[in-house]
Formats: sequence, structure tokens, C-alpha cells
Amino acid sequence: MRQVFAWSVWSCLCGLCLLLAGCTTETAEARWRRIRLDVPPGAIKAIVLGTAARECRASAIDPTGVSRSPASLCLLSPADRSVFLIDPSGSVVRQLAQVAAAGGVPGGLGEAPVDAVLLTHADAEAAAGLAALLELRPAERPLPVYGARAALESMAARAELATSFPAGRIELREVLPGKELLLGTSLRVTPVAAPIDASAGFLAYRVEGAGKALLYLPRCGPLDALSPPLARLLESVDVALLDGTRLDGRDPNPDGLPDAAHPPIGEAVRLLERMSLPALHVRFTHLAPGNPILDPNNRYQKLLRERGLDLAVDGSEYWL
Repeated sequence: MRQVFAWSVWSCLCGLCLLLAGCTTETAEARWRRIRLDVPPGAIKAIVLGTAARECRASAIDPTGVSRSPASLCLLSPADRSVFLIDPSGSVVRQLAQVAAAGGVPGGLGEAPVDAVLLTHADAEAAAGLAALLELRPAERPLPVYGARAALESMAARAELATSFPAGRIELREVLPGKELLLGTSLRVTPVAAPIDASAGFLAYRVEGAGKALLYLPRCGPLDALSPPLARLLESVDVALLDGTRLDGRDPNPDGLPDAAHPPIGEAVRLLERMSLPALHVRFTHLAPGNPILDPNNRYQKLLRERGLDLAVDGSEYWL
């Protein structure tokens, strides 16, 4: 009788384990299916993971008491089950977990290996982001990192990542402005030179999915010096995320770059008003914590919306 009872208990436990394993798998599958709902095959989901940066710190408190993280962008390809990041910060794992908790991406994405990283520039925050991703990444799976040559050379020289290069844990892959890069089956990324400091390798990116395109321009330099010109870039996209570090020329530049590196929002608005553009969603990202436009009571927020403009806040999503 004891053997029969023990066998019954063991059978029940095994069945329960199988059931739980099946539920876990089904839950993950259901989440991926939910991400794919009502979108064309090959569509890409762009998710804003940060809106602010100050002195390369992982987070900062703006005047309204809201904690904000350095600007970065997550590109999710549900068809490939692939994840790509532009400028991951030291808080990237927490940022991904927050987005997953809100239902924006499948749960556990923060622990899943990222397929590749693209850099608009190289600084301590980007190095911290790569280090955070490497901690969770299998040692036998190198992390491809794309960027301009100067940015990649700067990253390779950073002490906090130096041990990763001899071990082959990071693969540096140079990109050239204007030369399209295919990631996965449907994500097309084209680097755009940002006229800040050519020796530092600053870039912006045009991101294209199955049906729409997005321009990610978090550090752009003088807007009238972009190549291709800003008007042509905007004509070729459906969504534009522009540098919103400063509201106007009176605001200090928070990251030590020349003032021209972060043109004020007011300057961008004046340029946009002079352009004859099709329907276009323009949002401002990379918002410095001290930018007064972060205050919901700031009158400039209302003025922006009256002009069809807005802010790209944490968790903002765009299907491409």
C-alpha cells in the first residue's frame, strides 16, 4: 500500500511539474503572440527606454521629482524574436524589466540575450550598458556592437570593458553613414552622420520596418548642417525622435559637449515650421532632467501639442 501511495504521489508531482512547465511556455508564447497582434508581418516595435541624461549618470531627478534614465531605444522584431538596442545605459536591465511589466515586451526580456547593440556615440554610460548586458550573456555568444570607427575605438579603450575584447565577448562592427544595415529579416538601419565632432564618431539612425520608418536623432549637432539635410530626412520617415535636451539657448548643456551638440527645442520648432512636410509624428527625446518642459504645467508643452509635436516619454511605442 505504501508503494502504491508513494507511486501516486510521485505521479502527481511529475504531472504538476509538466503542467507548470507547459503553462510557463504557453505564457511566453502568448506574450509573443500578443506583441504580434494586428501588425503586418515583419513589423518592428520601437520602444523609448529613457528620456534624459546628465553627466553620464545612470539616473537623475528632474525638478518635478521624476526619476529619469539616459536616453536609449529598444527595437523589437517579433517575427524574428530578436531584440536590438540603441545606446543601452547602465540601467538597461531595469528599463527593460519596467517595459516588460507594462506589457510592452515579453516578460523576461531583460534576461534574454540582446541580438545586437548600435551606438550613436561612445561614453561611460554606453560602456556601463554593454557591461550590464555582458553580465547576463552566455560567454560563448559574442555581442555584436555597431558604430562609427571612432566610437568603437573609444569603446575598446575603456578600462571597464577592456577584458571583454581579448575574450571575444564583444564583436565591433563599423558602420558608415548612408550605408544600410539589415538586421534580422526586416529591420533596416541606416546611419546618419551627426555634425558634432567627426573625430568622436557621433551618429543618428534611420530605422525602417515592414511599413514605416523612424528617425532617431538624440544628439544631432547643428540641425542645418545635417547630411542628408533635415528636411530630406524627415520626408523619408513617419516618426522622428529629435534631440530635446534643452528647451532654449539659455539652458545649460548638461553633458559637457559643445552647445551646438544639443540644439534647443525652440530652434527645431522654428525649422519645422518653415518646412512643407507630409503628416509626420515629431517627438522630442533625450530630455535633460533640468529641462523645464518636463514640468506638465509648463506652457511650452501646450504650445508643442498645438503644433502637432510632443515628448517621447519612457515606454512610448511606435510600430514600424
